[in-house]
Amino acid sequence: NFLVDCRRAFQAFDGVQQQLCLAVNALAMKVLRLAGGRHNKRTSTFVKATLAYLHVTIPSVAGVMDRIRLFLGAADTALANGMVAQADTFLRMALTLVAEVPPVTEGGDHKVRETEGPLLELLNAITAFMVVMPGHPTSGPLYLFKAMQTLITEYAWSEHGSGRGQALVAMVVALGAMAQRRLPVHYKNVDSNDSLYQQEAAYLEEVQQLLGALVATILQEIERLGKDQAPEHQRHQALLCIQTVEALLQMATLTPPVAELALKLVTLAC
Repeated sequence: NFLVDCRRAFQAFDGVQQQLCLAVNALAMKVLRLAGGRHNKRTSTFVKATLAYLHVTIPSVAGVMDRIRLFLGAADTALANGMVAQADTFLRMALTLVAEVPPVTEGGDHKVRETEGPLLELLNAITAFMVVMPGHPTSGPLYLFKAMQTLITEYAWSEHGSGRGQALVAMVVALGAMAQRRLPVHYKNVDSNDSLYQQEAAYLEEVQQLLGALVATILQEIERLGKDQAPEHQRHQALLCIQTVEALLQMATLTPPVAELALKLVTLAC
């Protein structure tokens, strides 16, 4: 009740609304710890109430990237508490906001700053979190990754940078983790895709198909940057080449075609 009263009393203060969301997240995690990591009916009801609070409060925050960050934090809290449906809802809400991020923003000091760097950090954090999110029984095991692929591809990135390619490289690394027999991280009481699909042939084939599509788009971005001889474009092309090679070496078997591609990209970067 105190936090609800604070939300109502300070609804015109954006910073206060954000701090209230962080406080509610912390409260939900504290209840989980007090419950010994396994909820009973009473603690489960309380945590669901905190998540409902976040669902109502976060949309009132003014900054779009602040809302994305808070929705991601709420999804993390929900999944840690074993509430997959709520985590899915928060994550979808974060993803729908990506298209609203402007290319530049004006800070409190009235200075205009590009948003590509902070947006990339947010997208990388979302992509990493999606590794532990379970697949959907009807939408498929990689529905979130496919939604992310569409968002990254269609977002209005700067034509002078490599933002789109870098975001796709992060997806390649995450999908490499998804193909492992056991994921590198798990949430207690949550069955992730390694448990749900257990290396099924159809699942691995879907992962490989999406990886192929991502790599193809990354190579198109590298080619696009190489068409302009401006030093800035060349620098971004070299960066994207090296990041792509690192991703391939992390998640791919070093077959002759992969080795040939890696060598080509390294040569291009030099």
